[in-house]
Amino acid sequence: MDKVIHLGPWFINGHFLSISKWKSNFVARNEKLTTSAVWVRLPQLPTEFYDGKILAKIGNAIGRLLKIDTCTSTTLRGRYARICVEIPLEIPVQSFLFVGDLKQDILYEEEDFLCKNCGRFGHTLRQCTYIKMQSLDPHHAGQKHQQVATQDACDSE
Repeated sequence: MDKVIHLGPWFINGHFLSISKWKSNFVARNEKLTTSAVWVRLPQLPTEFYDGKILAKIGNAIGRLLKIDTCTSTTLRGRYARICVEIPLEIPVQSFLFVGDLKQDILYEEEDFLCKNCGRFGHTLRQCTYIKMQSLDPHHAGQKHQQVATQDACDSE
């Protein structure tokens, strides 16, 4: 049982399966989901960044890296790299990060669950209970943007 809980992440038919220890007096409707797995696309990522270490750093800067898409990791590269990350639902998502000096856009595949009001994942505008952001640019309000090391930095590790 410890292996099942601690050796994940687990995927069944391409879908993330979240597993946790049973709690006594568990009532599903009283539990709050705090994280979610989501596939992220990194459009126009330069070829030199299609490296396992760099993709892992990028994934961990967005959330917690769970998986690198097979086509991405086997260098069958298209117009974007694709990674699966676990993100907290209480924090607005990033729309970009810096990979070295490159400003890299981040596209979330499950846009149906990305709120256009608060920038958080897991609900829509209609279901949003957060105070509307006060900013000139509501897509970037309150967001922290990560800096990810480039290949040169990975080579020196």
